[in-house]
Amino acid sequence: MREERGTGMDPLLNVALLVRECGKIEGRKKLQKIVHILQESGAPFRERFGMLHYGPYSSELKRELDLLVNEKNSLITETEIQKEYKTYVYSPGEKLGELLKNVGKTAEPSWAQTAQNLNDLSAQTLEAMSTILFLQKRGFHDNHLEDRFNKIKPQLASRYDEALKLATQHTEPTA
Repeated sequence: MREERGTGMDPLLNVALLVRECGKIEGRKKLQKIVHILQESGAPFRERFGMLHYGPYSSELKRELDLLVNEKNSLITETEIQKEYKTYVYSPGEKLGELLKNVGKTAEPSWAQTAQNLNDLSAQTLEAMSTILFLQKRGFHDNHLEDRFNKIKPQLASRYDEALKLATQHTEPTA
């Protein structure tokens, strides 16, 4: 699913489209990882990511999400829920459909199915996939990739093989 990165689409619209296509995304970490994986798959997300405790993270994406959640615009709703820990659920707000219609973004983006598939995965699997892609982009491959992954994500070591397979599937160009 390769796409031109230079589509010129406003980053806020990409995040808005992502939430619309997924219907709801449970967790800030999950949203961050989905965007990072989509970006590495060629979708036109342009946020910069650095490595933090929970894997690749973009403060730009956090700011964009905050702007979309702002109560005045009602584009994306952020609902706090309590499970074994506090988390947030993101879903389309009441004005999102109207905005996307006004800017001509009614069609499903080419990356929509990939986003939906990623949203079905656990946050930990996405964290492992995203970390693998981040390390690969920085030149780690084969045994060096696995060794580095296990050093920085020992709690996810059991997910490495599955995450590597999924990351490869989601980032291979389609014919």
